[in-house]
This record gives sequence, structure tokens and C-alpha cells, in this order.
Amino acid sequence: MEKGTLLTGKQIKHELCLMLEKIDKFLEQNNIRYSIMSGTMLGAVRHRGFIPWDDDTDIGILRADYDRLVKILKNKNEISGNLSGIGFEINSNDFWPFIKIINKDILVKEDGMSRKENLWVDIFAFDEMPTKFLGFRFKEHVFLRTILMHKSIADGFHSDWNKGLKKNLWLLLEKFVDREKLTRLYIDRCTKYNFRKNDLVNDWTWGGRTTSTVSRTLFDDLTEYQFEDVVVKGFRDYDTYLKRIYGNYMELPPEGQRVNHNFVAWKVKNSEE
Repeated sequence: MEKGTLLTGKQIKHELCLMLEKIDKFLEQNNIRYSIMSGTMLGAVRHRGFIPWDDDTDIGILRADYDRLVKILKNKNEISGNLSGIGFEINSNDFWPFIKIINKDILVKEDGMSRKENLWVDIFAFDEMPTKFLGFRFKEHVFLRTILMHKSIADGFHSDWNKGLKKNLWLLLEKFVDREKLTRLYIDRCTKYNFRKNDLVNDWTWGGRTTSTVSRTLFDDLTEYQFEDVVVKGFRDYDTYLKRIYGNYMELPPEGQRVNHNFVAWKVKNSEE
């Protein structure tokens, strides 16, 4: 089926900024605190916008506010016209164990992906961390996440990886694991420690690393950041957060480590399904 006009990299980033602007307004209207995070926070601090070679945006929310957002989107899944939310907790038919805000008017195809998706902004919950045996718990968590990811590969998310999958034992795994039960188990493990009211939190659901564990008090002191031509919210103490993840975050990484999703994007025509 014929695609619409391809978007340039600059146009993709402009569309992502428009999405951030709408999401910011929606979260503020619903009294949900958030912070830009990871490379988006680094880009805001170091480049006042996107890291030049980056092509996605990430938002972090404490689990209690995240759960409220899930309820809001399950009740009325519309943020602003062409924006809506997807994810397992919104609709169990979706694989993702976190929220993706998608632009229904723009399709993308990423290198190695077997199917088209909508342009997205990721929203991750920050969950409380165990106070004991963190290293062991983290390895256990990564193992479960690896199983979940390989199950998604087997279900056709990554066609290129799927070829390699057939050469190893993960192929046996996908035959015996129910994806919905596995995703529910994974989310339950991520939220296991929240009742303890620990100070330390982490974007445990997907990209969490032991080095990205920070104090929940960072969410108590937010400020505004210029990100390209829009204004977004983030931790006032960006230095503590970015040092935890990147170390000397003002130093550019070697060119070989400057990676992105490497996707193409186009506006959806009326004939596009």
C-alpha cells in the first residue's frame, strides 16, 4: 500500500515535540507529576533539545501517578485529538509493560521490526527498589525481562532477530510461555516492593539499571526545561540524576556509541491501514 510523504529527521523531531507539548498539558490538567528522563533529560541539559543523533523521547512518573494515568486512559483513551495510549495495562492485547503515547496520524518502521507502528513517546513508571540483595534482584529482573523480550520477538516484533532466535533455546521457551501471563508476572515483579515506602525508585519496568536508582524526592522538586521549541518538566536536580546514569554526562560519547532507532516515518493517508 502506498505510503504518504516520508518525513525528514527534522520533521520527525518536530512531531515528537508537538506530542510532548500535548502530553505535558494533559498531565498538568490531571495533576500528574512527571519528569523527562534518560536521553531526553540529557538532551535538554546538554543540547537544549534532542541529542543530535537521538530520535525518541521518554517520560518518567512515580507508580501511584502512573496507575492513575492508566485508569484515565482506560476510561477515555484520548489525550489530544490524534494522541492516545497503548500498553498492556490499558489493553492486554498490547505487549508493552509500560505506556506508549502514540500519534495515530504518523506511522514508523524501525530497522529490524517486522511491522509498522505509530510514532510514540514512552512513559515509564518509577517503582520502589528492594533494600536488600539489590544486585541479585536486578539479575533476576533482567532475566525475566529477557524472557519477555524474546517472547515478543517470537510473536513477530523483530523479524531480523527472529531468524537468530530459531538457532537457540529461546525457541523452545516461546512455545510454552503465555505472553499475557508473562507480562502480568513481569509487572507484578516490578511493583512488588512499592508497599514498603522505600526512598529509592527506578524505571524498573523496562530500561532500569542499578545505576539509574535515585531518590523519589527528585519528583518533589520539578522545574521547566527548554526542549527545542517547547517547554517540558524535569527534575530540578538534573545533575544527580544524569551522573547516576551517564557519569560525565557533558562529554560526548564515541561516534560508534551514538545510536538511534533508525526508522522511517510518514504521514498516514486515508488509504493507509
